[in-house]
Amino acid sequence: MPKEYVLKNPIISRQKVDRILKTIKDNADTDRIEASNLLEEIKAQLSVVIPNDRESLEGYVRLVNTALAAINQMGNANDKLLKLTGVIQKFIQQTEKEDPVGLGKAAGSFFSQLTAISSKKDDEDD
Repeated sequence: MPKEYVLKNPIISRQKVDRILKTIKDNADTDRIEASNLLEEIKAQLSVVIPNDRESLEGYVRLVNTALAAINQMGNANDKLLKLTGVIQKFIQQTEKEDPVGLGKAAGSFFSQLTAISSKKDDEDD
């Protein structure tokens, strides 16, 4: 019968999650500044557009659509990271209640438990 391996340090902890959240927040702040700068540059490009020139207008519309798609992707990435971090926080809370040493168990159990919590949360949302 194999021996259960217990890690010296937990694979995840509240401090690690807090650092991840701070990084996500910093990235979101940077993304917001970059998005604002991008929109200012697009506004500046509007002065170059010739109102009666169809090609000029189409080019500007493509530029705006591309910029808005990029801004949307930045927001979606940060949103998904926050959701994942929330699942990890929930996992930490449950593990600390049920088994204080549980965070030190092997990585396979961590990921299988995390997947179970994530699936359970998705089922509750439906």
